[in-house]
Amino acid sequence: MSDVKRHKILFESWKKPGIQLYRRVTETDHEGIRIKEERKSIGISRTFDAIYNTNEINRRMMVMARHIIYMVMAIEANPTSYYLKIGYEYGVKVKKTLTVDRIFYETLFKAMFAQMYEAISLTKKGAVKLTLSVSNFSSLKLKTLSLIEFNDDSKEKQLHQNTHDLRTRFGLDIIKTANEL
Repeated sequence: MSDVKRHKILFESWKKPGIQLYRRVTETDHEGIRIKEERKSIGISRTFDAIYNTNEINRRMMVMARHIIYMVMAIEANPTSYYLKIGYEYGVKVKKTLTVDRIFYETLFKAMFAQMYEAISLTKKGAVKLTLSVSNFSSLKLKTLSLIEFNDDSKEKQLHQNTHDLRTRFGLDIIKTANEL
């Protein structure tokens, strides 16, 4: 702290970012501490060499989905919007968003992403980037979930909560679904 105060001129030479940093370090910025806000979305994106095999692209998407599922279950959220974007060679991009007003659980989530992938995948083009995300958490907005599937969804959620507990205890790779192999 004393080194920072002795070198105030150095921070000022960096202009606005340096002055702001100096004030934050020396506690002269008079800014309050922000409490962590609720998440609005969760997403994962991966870039790789071009892949032409649609089964391999789908497999990678399902592995990424497992990671998103783990994060969603950890914060006990219920996302209602799913987003898939596929980047192909030479800058070609396709994307799809799907809104599902149901209780979130692994089987439903992966089925929705498989459905979106089938709708937007391009044949004979090499995929180089996958982006998956979820948003519009129903816990943040008062939304009515589907009452038709509510009982079945509640049972599935409990099953997948138990799966999440195992993954938390023994690691994310302890349980995989067949479409990830």
